[in-house]
Amino acid sequence: MSSSTLDRPAKLHVVAHLRFACTYLYALARLGLFGCQAIAIAALDLIVAGKRKKLQSNLVRNLWRSKAHLNHLFLGDARNVRDGVYSLALLQLGNPVRHLARLPVIVGDTVAVAARRKQGVHDRFSGASSVHHHDFPAYYTRNFHFQTDGYLSGASARKYDHQVEIVFAGTAATMRRLILKPLRERFGADGAGCHFLEVAGGTGALTRMVATEFPKAHITLLELSPDYVEAARENLRGCPNVSFVCGQAESLPFPDQHFDAAYSCYLLHEVPRDVRTRILAELARVLVVQGWIGHVDSIQHDDVPEFNWVLEQFPEDYHEPFYRDYTTHDLQTVYRAHGAGNLCEEIGFFSKAVHGTKLRHA
Repeated sequence: MSSSTLDRPAKLHVVAHLRFACTYLYALARLGLFGCQAIAIAALDLIVAGKRKKLQSNLVRNLWRSKAHLNHLFLGDARNVRDGVYSLALLQLGNPVRHLARLPVIVGDTVAVAARRKQGVHDRFSGASSVHHHDFPAYYTRNFHFQTDGYLSGASARKYDHQVEIVFAGTAATMRRLILKPLRERFGADGAGCHFLEVAGGTGALTRMVATEFPKAHITLLELSPDYVEAARENLRGCPNVSFVCGQAESLPFPDQHFDAAYSCYLLHEVPRDVRTRILAELARVLVVQGWIGHVDSIQHDDVPEFNWVLEQFPEDYHEPFYRDYTTHDLQTVYRAHGAGNLCEEIGFFSKAVHGTKLRHA
């Protein structure tokens, strides 16, 4: 037996630990990069609005107090890469030139956002917004987070992912990945022969991860905003296994028992309780029996008791009219009412993944 063969397990061990280290250091670098931007944006917001967002005041102190939860999130992500649950390919560095080019746009938008927050205005849209050309549900036609045009313009879509990372100090992508491990455990290496549905897919941030890790699965991204659908098409040009549908998650344009997996990401806290319940019912309806159902979204009340103050403050700092109700909504009961069982939860920092199996057709 050759020495190279004998050395192979040791080399694999070293490579695995290198993947772990790269992932963990990457998370820390993102925390530093977007944390600094969050501090600068908070200072500008204070100058314009004349009052602080409590969540972003003393940001460094708040992150330091949360260090154990941050470390738990980062270590779990690094272990998943080390163990091959998902690949290093997901840790995209992005284009630094485009990143820098977005910063002046985001700074300019911060001034507009702060002015709207100061005035308490959450229903103002520009002429470029698609709100003027489509019939959207009333709950949707608002400036969520006070952001310009809400989810209803191309300009909003181009800034959205960057702005979300600033709000969560570079942890949003890591929290989205909470949903990947249970998907991997259920569908194996490549998802061959499977059809997944992601509702409210936005600009495709999670969709890209799932498409990369399950290249033989077909993924349908459904999104209500036509502007965000177009942004997702652009962002996912290199993902031939993804198709796009513009539609409402609470009224899915698909037949019963059509998908092997159905899930959402950061959707449920954005909608009223009745719509939230209908969305989960629709996900269950279009899912095959024994299919996989779930979501990744904000933590809820008492999931992490020391973060309860954050859950109370978030809708005060940002225009999130349905968030407080979301934090007390027993979603597992809703899942069970529509035939889902074997439900599990995993918490990572300010997010949690909830998933289970459709046991019967309700």
